[in-house]
Amino acid sequence: MGQDGTKKASGFLVVVLALLTGFGPLSTDMYLPALPTIRADLATDLAGVQLTLSAYLVGFAVAQLLYGPLSDRFGRKPAVLIGVSIFAAASIACAMAPSIEVLVVCRVLQAVGACAGPVLGRAIVRDLFEPQEAAKLLSILAMAMGLAPALGPIAGAALLEVAGWRTIFLALAVFGGAMLIAVTAIPETNTRRDPRATDVRRFSANVAELARHSVFVGNVLAISGCYAGLFCFISLSSHTMIDGFGIDPDQFALMFATIVVGYSFGAFLSSRITQRVGMDRMVTLGLAANSIAGAAMWVFALIDAGPWAQVFAMAGFMIGCGVLLPNVMASAVGPFPHMAGTASAVLGFTQCCLAALVGLGVASIADTKGVVMAGAIAMLSVLALTVRSAILAGSPVGRLEQLRR
Repeated sequence: MGQDGTKKASGFLVVVLALLTGFGPLSTDMYLPALPTIRADLATDLAGVQLTLSAYLVGFAVAQLLYGPLSDRFGRKPAVLIGVSIFAAASIACAMAPSIEVLVVCRVLQAVGACAGPVLGRAIVRDLFEPQEAAKLLSILAMAMGLAPALGPIAGAALLEVAGWRTIFLALAVFGGAMLIAVTAIPETNTRRDPRATDVRRFSANVAELARHSVFVGNVLAISGCYAGLFCFISLSSHTMIDGFGIDPDQFALMFATIVVGYSFGAFLSSRITQRVGMDRMVTLGLAANSIAGAAMWVFALIDAGPWAQVFAMAGFMIGCGVLLPNVMASAVGPFPHMAGTASAVLGFTQCCLAALVGLGVASIADTKGVVMAGAIAMLSVLALTVRSAILAGSPVGRLEQLRR
């Protein structure tokens, strides 16, 4: 969007965008060290506590389909304000949950609010920038928000030790309240509002247009495979590391921070070389890194090489995520400036639904040594790389890209 877009996206707005993208990681990663404690306190089992993650992801997925069209019609800012308000209120409700069933319901409501941050943050970036510039800014935001999943478990472990697991959700409520104040100060960026964006027929037509776009479909598969693999680790890592290997919550938080360093490093690489290499190649490189790291992690789990071997392999997987995610988001949403909110929502909906299904599946057969977790990560990565390559190779854009190479 040129110099004007750069000016609008500088300073305070960039900080707010970074924090908005952090709603998802904070809502999941911050309470991971407390999952075994929650399981004992609310008298549930692994499947029950896993449901607080999978149900959250379902709510996160479905609500995006509402925020996308709403923001295309009424603007990004009102939609973000609604989402952040719901998030803050639901976080308080989570802190007061008397049973696992109530906590699951409150987590769904928390997700309905939280998803407004990342889905509309992507749309705001597209409002301001063309795809190549958007990929660079998303990479910078990814580096900055690498701190959220790194510091989240550390902060959660500290709060757990000092005041119990409920204070983690109270802290999230405070974060939501602070963001509500911050969002009121950001400008509206949607200058192409569509008064029919929330019409069912228009929405269906927009989704059909997205489904016919091979590059969009290929990128959805790439981000879905990556995110599902990441969710396998998020949902089962505390079970594997704390219950299986006997790691205490503080050590687990340190392991998680180590893994997230890989994501920040991958995002740094993306910010430096994407404009030279191209978004398509960066996505392919990221998926290849995911596949190699996932396979290594699986081998480490099979030979029982210990928790840190799996952690370092997962850090390699996260490097791949840092490389591909900003480019996938920019490449997928870029061709659709007239419906950036809807495109971002469909992208997020699909990745979350797949991750939730995979999470529920692996939880039912999970082991304490991480074999199932690592195997799922490896297979998802290889499948995403293979299917995306096949789709793009058969598309006009893919054939043009091959000729350029």
